[in-house]
Amino acid sequence: MYDDRPIAEADHDRWYSALLADENRWGWVVVEDDTPVGAGFLTDYRAHDRRAAFGLYLAEGAQRGRGVGRAALCLICEFAFDRLDLHKLIGEALSFNSGAIALYGRLGFVAEGDLRDQLLRDGQWVGVHLMALFEDGLAQLRANAADLRDLGRIA
Repeated sequence: MYDDRPIAEADHDRWYSALLADENRWGWVVVEDDTPVGAGFLTDYRAHDRRAAFGLYLAEGAQRGRGVGRAALCLICEFAFDRLDLHKLIGEALSFNSGAIALYGRLGFVAEGDLRDQLLRDGQWVGVHLMALFEDGLAQLRANAADLRDLGRIA
């Protein structure tokens, strides 16, 4: 998420193999009309603390601003809270990604803090905005995503 350099195929393969081998991480391909358009992840799962982090990435272009990310994030949240019985789901967004920050807020995520000058991108320092959804916010998420009920599934 934070590296904007091209990633070599061998690095992708190593990362994917590690994902498959780690019982504390899950990954899904986001598909729209039988076309892969992004990926979603749960990482840093801590069963004792009932928490995990998520990542969601969409391809550039037509998928953005149409609800694809919202649908994918809702499915990830339902998996996290319903299947893993989480208390807290943590998300991060680059500080300039106002769309992601607004989406998380609409779905019930609350601000947890900011990491200033966390990354160097194209010679500029970029911050990271931290947000979290707690188990008592799942009802709000479901209410805010009621229109998405039949749009997807976690496989």
